[in-house]
Order: sequence, then C-alpha cells, then structure tokens
Amino acid sequence: MLLRQFITERYAPLHQLSDRTIELYSQTVDRFSEHLGHPAAIDDLDDLVVSRFLQARCKVGKRGKALSRHSVKKDRSQLLAVWTLAAKKRLQKADGTVIEFPALPPFKTPQKAPRGYLVAEVQALLADTARMRGGVCGRPRGCYFKTLYLALWQTAGRIGEVMAVRWEDVDLERGIVRFRAETRKNQTRDVERAIGPDLAKLLAEHVGEPGAAVWAWDRNPTTIYLHLRRQCRRLGFPCRGFHGFRKAAASYYQAAGGQAHELLDHHDTGSLARKHYLDSRVVSTGPSALDLLPKLDVTGP
Repeated sequence: MLLRQFITERYAPLHQLSDRTIELYSQTVDRFSEHLGHPAAIDDLDDLVVSRFLQARCKVGKRGKALSRHSVKKDRSQLLAVWTLAAKKRLQKADGTVIEFPALPPFKTPQKAPRGYLVAEVQALLADTARMRGGVCGRPRGCYFKTLYLALWQTAGRIGEVMAVRWEDVDLERGIVRFRAETRKNQTRDVERAIGPDLAKLLAEHVGEPGAAVWAWDRNPTTIYLHLRRQCRRLGFPCRGFHGFRKAAASYYQAAGGQAHELLDHHDTGSLARKHYLDSRVVSTGPSALDLLPKLDVTGP
C-alpha cells in the first residue's frame, strides 16, 4: 500500500486530521518519494531507509540550502506517526513480513529564543498595505491584508483559525470575534476575542454572507505565506511568519501586566508561553544572574 493511500484512507480518519494537516503529511510523503526515486509505500518504513532520508534532508534543502532541523524534525514526526499506526495494525509488506515498530535514534533540535514582530514592524506592515493593488475575493488587496494583520495582532489567533472565521462569527457592534472549536488547533472550545473599533470599521465596509469566510483566499493556500515573506523582505526585517503576530501579541500583553497563557488559551500556567512565545526584547522572562549575584568591587587598580 502506498503511504499516501494509507494516510488518506486510514490514518487521517482515525486521527480526525484537517485538510490542511493531510496536505502537510502528503508533502512529507512526496519528499520521501523523491528521495527514494519511487512512490513511497509502507514497505519503505524501515529504520535504515528513513534514517538515510532524514540525513539527506539535513544536508540539502530548497535551492541547495540546508534545511532547519525543525523542518526535518517535522518530517520525522509525521513519518513516525504513520509508521507507528501501520505497526499497531500489523500491516504486512509485500514479502509477507509484518511492519516493525520504528527504532530511530533521538533527533535533537536547538531551542531558539522566541521572536515575534516588534510593534514598529507591525506598524510598517500595516502602512505598507496602502501600496497594494488588485483584489482578493472581491475586496481590495490592501484592505484584505490590513484587516488580516489587525485581527492577528488584536486577537493573538493562529492564522488557520483566523482565516476560518465566518461573518456569522463576527459581532461588529460589540467588537467581538468568535473562534469556533472545530477550527482551532485542539478543537476544545469556542473562544471569543475583542477587536478594536478601527478593525470593526474596516470590516463593516465589506460585510459578506453569514456563512462566508471573512478572509477567504482564492489562490493556492501556500502563496499567502509567500506574500508575507516578500513583504517583510521589502521592508527590511526578518519574516516571523503569521505566528509572529501571535508571539508579538502575547509578549506585549505580558509586558503590560496580563497573563500571556490566558490570551493564548493555553492550559498550563505559563511555561509553554515562556518557552515558545515570550520575546525577551519586549518582556522580561525572569531575573538575570546580574540581578541576583552579589555585587563585586571593581574600583581597584
């Protein structure tokens, strides 16, 4: 059985994967197939074969550049997840042997300091929308991205859940946006977030049907990420992706006295936010050694 077939017919239904997640798994399988030189099948789920694939991924990426280990780890995690299910179901290879459980060595990735957009960078992105021409789903392109950036900034929402918002989820009079549980990462519960009168006024100019998406995208889903990357490059600062807005909102919220984990709707008491979201350029993540060590006299010769 081909891996793509196994994912769509068995793995995805059992794990209730979204269309976007299925696409990400399929992209990993495509890269695995390119490495093998043939369509990847469950017969290729072998420790040595997969290890060689991951080693090759670490060495060469797009345009000959080495991929980040975080990207390779994502491929590894997805292959291991599919592989483990195949082993649990005791699927057989073409030669009649049963798929064995994976036994790959640990794969370490460096933990980088969280970095979101600084407020000046968010302001630059908003101002830059004025130069945009064309349209997106019947709305001026500049207005589309300006409202999208404002929504990401004001709600600290993930890009997927923000783009899944429908007009019936927006209360412009109260200034509220509802993220429905079924569109959120863990699909746990609905969450409501306030939006400012500036965003509400811009949205009111192009209100659509209740069931229509507020930020419908009529092109290849990946091109919206490319748009942001090009815009950041043109403005002269690093692209932090759409998740950079979420990190920025959490950092400034914490710096102003709020609890970032509450804004992010995390179930822990803040350790996840400190580890992955709080930007040290915006908010202190704790006392430094200089704050706690005894002061030394350095006035001598």
